[in-house]
Amino acid sequence: MSEQDVLEEKARQDIARDTLHIATFGEEDKDAILVGIRYLPITKLILITVESERENAHIFAGQLATALKIATEVHVIEKPLLYNTIMRFRKIVEENKGRFDEIIVNASSGDKQLGCAALTASFINGLKTIAIDGNHPVLLPIIRLSYNEIISEAKMNILKALDSAGGAVKDLTELSRLTGYGKPLLSYHINGSEDSKGLLQLGLVRVEKQRRDRSSISITELGKMLLAGLSS
Repeated sequence: MSEQDVLEEKARQDIARDTLHIATFGEEDKDAILVGIRYLPITKLILITVESERENAHIFAGQLATALKIATEVHVIEKPLLYNTIMRFRKIVEENKGRFDEIIVNASSGDKQLGCAALTASFINGLKTIAIDGNHPVLLPIIRLSYNEIISEAKMNILKALDSAGGAVKDLTELSRLTGYGKPLLSYHINGSEDSKGLLQLGLVRVEKQRRDRSSISITELGKMLLAGLSS
């Protein structure tokens, strides 16, 4: 097969595969976004950026929309970047679920804190994520398995109950009332066992001993971010 045949075959594959790119944006290193587009199929581009880059991001998105005939969006993330980026990814994933064969995240451009937040959000949602090494995209070793598949439904319900209670309960009795789970089952999911890590070991809840052999249970910041980032 000649080089021209290879290029034509890749073009046919690219057209046939609907792919959403989510890319962090910064004016100084926006070429990293172009590298991802050059080597990977793309149907739609969503740029994630900070307020100071809003205007540049809209200009860049408009140029690509015209040149590539693709849909583009710009999402400006306000501080705190980590939490709001995770929340925005959740919304994007929910809105585009089933509309694309693949979602690719390119966190190589723009604000470094925003890039780290995008990587965290990608990990939570199990999204394919690339970095740009020179002139080529490199697939990052992010687990292609989202947290809502790793953590059981019962553990998620416990986290949701804690969150709805304002972040903490005074003891297992209160948590049992909120979840409908018995105390032995709650203890198992919180403390874990030899074969299964509990919410405490996963860093998703905090347990503090109180008087009269009672322990308060609260959700950690990691637990809150997990709930914020997971699509329903």
